[in-house]
Order: sequence, then structure tokens, then C-alpha cells
Amino acid sequence: MSSFFLPLMLGIFTVVITFHQQNVSNQQRLEDRQLAREQREQDLNLSSLQRAQDKVDARLQREQDLALARQQREEDQRRREQDLNISEIQREEQRIQRLQDLKIAQAKLDQEKNLTQEQHRNSER
Repeated sequence: MSSFFLPLMLGIFTVVITFHQQNVSNQQRLEDRQLAREQREQDLNLSSLQRAQDKVDARLQREQDLALARQQREEDQRRREQDLNISEIQREEQRIQRLQDLKIAQAKLDQEKNLTQEQHRNSER
């Protein structure tokens, strides 16, 4: 009987070990699935948070771009106004210079006319 008992015990031990290993494998597979599920949830949460952050960043960038564009337009408008003012001042200075040149030319003409008249009077005497 002992010759029969040892193989029976080994068979039972083998079956028990096999069932135990299957249980361990099943438990490990369940844990792996749970970990994978949790990892997917974390990934979804992270991607959702990243999308929300990207939206905020994009909105802030648009606001900065709009503010920069507005500042640039205002600066361009100031420069145009400044250029117009400078042009008006230059035109006025040129107009004044032309008037002065005309006065000088008229004074020369008057002087030459007076000189000519005086020479003509002197020659008549």
C-alpha cells in the first residue's frame, strides 16, 4: 500500500499545486487588468487635463496676440500722426521761407528799380 500511497500523494500534490498556480495566475491576470484599467483612467484624466490646459494656453496666447496687435496699431497711428505733424511743420517752414525769399527778391527788384530810376534821373541832369 505504501507503494501506492506515495504516487497518490504525488498526484494529489501535483493537482493541488496546479490549481494553486492557476489561481495565482488568474489573480495576477485580474490585478493586471485592474492596473491597466486604472492606467487608462489616469491617461484619460491626464489627457483631459492637458486639453483643458492647452485651451487655456491658446486663449491666453490669443489675448496676448490681440493686445500686441492693438498696441502695434496704436503705435502705427501715433507714428502716422507724428509724421503728419512733421510734414505740416515742414510745409509751413517752406511756405515761410518762400515768403521770405519773395520779400528779398521784391526788395532787390525795388532796389534795382530805384537804382535804375536814380541813374536815369542823374543822366537827365
